[in-house]
Amino acid sequence: FTKAERVMYVGETFFKRRYRKGSIMQNNIYGSRVSYDSKRRVIQLLHQEMQRKEVTKEAKRFLRQRRNVLYVDSLHYDKALRVKTPFSRWVSYPLAARTCIRQVWKRSRWQK
Repeated sequence: FTKAERVMYVGETFFKRRYRKGSIMQNNIYGSRVSYDSKRRVIQLLHQEMQRKEVTKEAKRFLRQRRNVLYVDSLHYDKALRVKTPFSRWVSYPLAARTCIRQVWKRSRWQK
């Protein structure tokens, strides 16, 4: 993403998913070590890419948004997985703080 000259997002649906009993798409990935480890690795790579000096502001914004979305999703994984292989402090502390602040902000908006 950081090497691309242009990036575009299209918010249209291009396929419709069918749900079938017994499909592998129905499995719960949030207990899978392989799934958690791969998501964790992608988060770390996005974080490292953001730290490079030659990355533009727009690319950093995109990388940060993707990293944050994946991090919040990783919180749904089984706690035993998250405890066994936690994120580095440089990644987890700022993201945990952002998540907490965002939750408080959302609650305060709902109470108005």
